Amino acid sequence: MMENTFETRYDMSDEDKAILAEATGSAPPKPRDMPNIDHLEDAVKFDEAGRPYLDLKPGDKVVIERHTSMFKDHPWLDTKVYHLNEVDQATGVLKLFYEELHQHARDNFVAGLLSGGKYKKLPTTGRWDVAPKVVRKVQAPVQSPSPAPANGEQPVKRGRGRPPGVKNRPKDVIVAERKALKEARLAKKAARLAKKAGR
Repeated sequence: MMENTFETRYDMSDEDKAILAEATGSAPPKPRDMPNIDHLEDAVKFDEAGRPYLDLKPGDKVVIERHTSMFKDHPWLDTKVYHLNEVDQATGVLKLFYEELHQHARDNFVAGLLSGGKYKKLPTTGRWDVAPKVVRKVQAPVQSPSPAPANGEQPVKRGRGRPPGVKNRPKDVIVAERKALKEARLAKKAARLAKKAGR
C-alpha cells in the first residue's frame, strides 16, 4: 500500500514561529528587520548597590528594544525612539511619547531588562539604527632623513635619472649586450622546444 507523502508548506508568521519555538524549546530566528543598537551607549546604569537606574531626564529621548515576556526565549517585538516624559527610578516605570504616531506609551525598564530589553541613549550625530563606519587612517610612509655631509652643507636632493656627469654607454657595448640577450632568449626557446619534442 502506498503512503501519502504529500506535504503542505507555507511561510510561517512571526507569531507562529514564536509559538513553535516555545513548543519545541528552540530559540526563534533573529528577525531580518531587527536593528542592531549595541553600538549605542546604555541608558540604564547600575549604582554601587547593583540597583538599575535610568541615566536620562525628562525631555531626553531613549531608544528601546522591546522583547515579549510571554515566551521562554523572549522574542523581539520592536525597537523605537521615544520621548521621555516621566521616569520613576524606584519602580522603573517610564511615561513615554512616540512622536511618529503621536501616541503615549508606558514601559518599565526594570521588567524590560529581565525579558531581554535594551535601553539606549540616542546619539547626538548619525543614525541610531546603523553603527558608524570605522575609518582607518592611512599612515604616511616614514622616510629616513638623508645623512648630513661632513662639511656642514645642505644635502643635495637627487632627482630621477642618471646622475649629472655620467656619460652614455658606448654604442658597441649596447649592441653587444642586446645581441647576448637575444641569443640567451633563443637558447631558452630552443631548450623548451627540445624538451617538448622529447616527450
